[in-house]
Amino acid sequence: MKTVNVQGLARVTIVAAALALSSSAHAEGKAKTDVPRYAGALTFAPDGTLFVGDNISSAVFAYKTDQAQPEQLDPKAPPLEVDSVDNRIASIVHSKIGHIQINGMAVHPTSRENYLSVSRHSSGGVAPAIVKVSLTGKINEFKLNSPARSEFKIKDAPTADQHFADRAGQWPVPSPERYHEKATRPMRSLTIVDMKFHDGELYISWDFE
Repeated sequence: MKTVNVQGLARVTIVAAALALSSSAHAEGKAKTDVPRYAGALTFAPDGTLFVGDNISSAVFAYKTDQAQPEQLDPKAPPLEVDSVDNRIASIVHSKIGHIQINGMAVHPTSRENYLSVSRHSSGGVAPAIVKVSLTGKINEFKLNSPARSEFKIKDAPTADQHFADRAGQWPVPSPERYHEKATRPMRSLTIVDMKFHDGELYISWDFE
């Protein structure tokens, strides 16, 4: 197991401006055989291109989405509240209640639908899924194998066997148990912490402590 010692650094967030993903080019790209192995951070481009962060594959997937207009709602209607949304998602993605973990959320720029990235836990492992919630609370699954997708690999991401160095005893806080726990976590799991699309580029942040 490889370890990386970042003792000389405090908590750091690095923004990689060089990852310039064109939303139009990726949305119109050829179909890919790869699909996300994990669905984490989400964000949209103004044209509705959905970006999905996949920490396991150290990649970003771009999907073309429908440019539907938002549903017409009564302006006096109360804010939408979806009770037990995780349980409702479980039935949509063919999982069990209590086996769903919500990882990220983003709002479509034109339809105003909420897109949620989730992990489905089962005895066979963990599988990714994305659902969209309409303004009236209707939930549908977004297909990750859609042909209108493309993939961008993050080449300088940590390898699958890189872990954080155990710094227990080197600092008074946090507790040694916290450092022990951190050392068991693969660094690749923090390859993509958040994403934002701005002025034709996708900005990706990661957090290596």
